[in-house]
Amino acid sequence: MTPPPESGLPALLKVPELTATLEALGEAIKEQDDCLKAARTSLSEKMVENETLKNNQATAASQPAASPEATIDEFREPFARAMAEVSVMLWRIKQCTDKLDSEGKLAKPGESKDLRRILRDLATCDQALKSLGVETVDRANADLNTGIYRDLEVVSNEMTSEVTQVTVAEVLKPAVHFRVLHPLLRKAKERADQPPFIIQKCQVITKSPAQPGA
Repeated sequence: MTPPPESGLPALLKVPELTATLEALGEAIKEQDDCLKAARTSLSEKMVENETLKNNQATAASQPAASPEATIDEFREPFARAMAEVSVMLWRIKQCTDKLDSEGKLAKPGESKDLRRILRDLATCDQALKSLGVETVDRANADLNTGIYRDLEVVSNEMTSEVTQVTVAEVLKPAVHFRVLHPLLRKAKERADQPPFIIQKCQVITKSPAQPGA
């Protein structure tokens, strides 16, 4: 059987033209596929960005908004620490004046007036600190055998036969409590009658009975 002459076929069905058409079609499909892949990649990146944005918004929404209380709260800790230092210094001055007075070294004529003024000023400072919610607590007479004090810190302990139970031998620093009395310093959930914060523990040296056979 003799094939029909080539000149009678349409141009697109001739081998050279058909090959070129298929190649062009393949290139077009490849370009479309590349465009589709790029679109998928861009869509994935946008979805990740949106998810990250939603997470950030959720995190921001869960956090409390900035308020004067937050700023005041940042101020509260250094304020309390500073007041603790002042309280300890006043306590030490009071210890010195009491010791000098008990030894009679401040009982000379003309000095009693100055001593009374110093003691009066110390008492005024103590009342001023209490009005701010700062209180000094001396645990020199604490009963360590029956009481539990969360504001007590034993720096060192001496085992000795001089005592029959654990006692406070020396107070190095008093405890300092801070009760938030002023409304501007108080958080929303805090009450004026809640237990005080311990901003300085009472540092003591103790003595305890020697262990048998020690």
